[in-house]
Amino acid sequence: MKDQSKTKQVLIKELASLKQKTADLERTESGHKRTESQWQVSLTDLAQDAVLMIDPTGCISLWNQAAERIFAYTSNEAIGQDLHQLLAPKSYRKAYRAAFSKFKKTGQGAVLDKTVELQACRKNGEEFPIELSLAAIHREDGWHALGIIRDITERKQVDETLRESEERYRVLFEGSTHGILITDIGTGRFVDANLSICRMLGYSKPELMQLGIADIHPKELRDHVMSEINSQVQGGQSVSGAIPCLRKDSTVFYAEITGTSTIFHGRKCAVGFFMDITDRRLMEEALFNSERRLHTLVQAIPDLIWLKDKDGVYLSCNTMFERFFGVKEAEIVGKTDYDFVDRELADSFREHDRKAMAAGKITSNEEWITFADDGHRVFLDTIKTPMYDTKETLIGVLGIGRDITNRRSVERIRKALGATVQAIAVIVEARDPYTAGHQRRVADLARSIATEMNLPDDQIDGIRVAATIHDLGKISIPAEILSKPTKLKKTEFDLIKEHSQSGYDILKDIDFPWPIARMVLEHHERMNGSGYPNGLTGDNILLESRIIAAADVVEAMASHRPYRPGLGIDAALAEIEKNKGTHYDKTVADACLRLFREKGYQLK
Repeated sequence: MKDQSKTKQVLIKELASLKQKTADLERTESGHKRTESQWQVSLTDLAQDAVLMIDPTGCISLWNQAAERIFAYTSNEAIGQDLHQLLAPKSYRKAYRAAFSKFKKTGQGAVLDKTVELQACRKNGEEFPIELSLAAIHREDGWHALGIIRDITERKQVDETLRESEERYRVLFEGSTHGILITDIGTGRFVDANLSICRMLGYSKPELMQLGIADIHPKELRDHVMSEINSQVQGGQSVSGAIPCLRKDSTVFYAEITGTSTIFHGRKCAVGFFMDITDRRLMEEALFNSERRLHTLVQAIPDLIWLKDKDGVYLSCNTMFERFFGVKEAEIVGKTDYDFVDRELADSFREHDRKAMAAGKITSNEEWITFADDGHRVFLDTIKTPMYDTKETLIGVLGIGRDITNRRSVERIRKALGATVQAIAVIVEARDPYTAGHQRRVADLARSIATEMNLPDDQIDGIRVAATIHDLGKISIPAEILSKPTKLKKTEFDLIKEHSQSGYDILKDIDFPWPIARMVLEHHERMNGSGYPNGLTGDNILLESRIIAAADVVEAMASHRPYRPGLGIDAALAEIEKNKGTHYDKTVADACLRLFREKGYQLK
């Protein structure tokens, strides 16, 4: 009995001790729970994002300080309120409910690393974008939802700004008329290209993205191009120049390339701007060649050519100018006439320049130039014209000069020659008064026939001079034979026929600028060899002689002679027409007939 009582007391004592320990454990657990709750509140308030707890009914049971700042609702205003009614705009409440409905049962599928973008509503009604993350917490009364909400307004704005920036970049990039290529500097491969460069090179964009910078330049230039890119672009400098490029079809075009380095998608790249300058280069080459040809022509022209500005300052001159004045172009450029000719002559040049510029058209002048060093004189024929730039602004005057000293001398000699020839003609007519005026009329008709045949002016002058003295040889024939009023005997006619040879003998040693002596000798020859003195035929007779022969026959037949009256112009023309091609050159005869029958020519 005693032992049982002792055992009972021990059990009671141990049971009391166990109760005490249980109470201590309950107090410790309660403390831990209070501490955990305090830590949760502290961490929640430190969060930058809104943290809230939603109970199984959809009402808010936790609301941190960040939530107050973001939504402008105090904790007292938010806790106990329906999440959908408080924070969701009407158009988004269905989405809110769908996102929360997963927690009403098992909470499956709700993890923090999966977020939903939604629209939220602040206390003032302002809508803004948020990211919502939910986590399921199971408690005795069901599934609770822990929500983390981040205000992404600024991020959205940044994203929109980036999107707009990217859109503007694409518009500029694709819309640029310049070809743009972006090349990875490390590999030399293309990483982006716009439509213009694709058209320029003849590739599609996918094709071009398979290539690199070395593929679009001629083989012999690839090393040079790559070296330029490596040395300059890598150093942050820009590259610019006109470089031959290869199209897909292997044709070459010239591009002006400007480039620089940049960071593109994290890679150091070169951005190249290409402008096709093939047409411009061809125009520049054509202009260069044209200028070179013009320069060659100006230098080769045997006239003096110079250019002055409005103030009379020389801008350039050609080789003939240098030779004429004995100076080099470099010695006169930047100077005026007053620097290398006497004042009187410089004044004359300057006055002529002013007249040309004031008139606004080509003017001409003739000036004697006396060189002071040795006193010799030259005669210069000058033409001056005002020069304008592309905007029609007067820039100066262009001068062209020709040394006509020799020409003036020749003109004087020709005048003297003409006077001498006329004197000879007067002497002949004095010997044969019945044929007075014959030579002058033959000369006029012969000149007119030659003009009708479109012969050169110099050749026409020679024909006129020869015809004026074609009967010179008659001064060796007795006057009584020349003026005999009856038909001539054979011996007398034979003597007259010698006048052609006599005239030739007189003139043959005179150095005329034309074959005067031969024309005089041949003016009685006929195309079929029936003429005299040598019975020449066809082309063995000078054309000039054939013209004088036809004119001589027409004038002689139409005019009076001592031994017969004039037969008239109709008879003379009938003779020419009847015997053209036999006695008279056909072309000459036709020209003669046109003059009288179509153009009204008359013997004076």
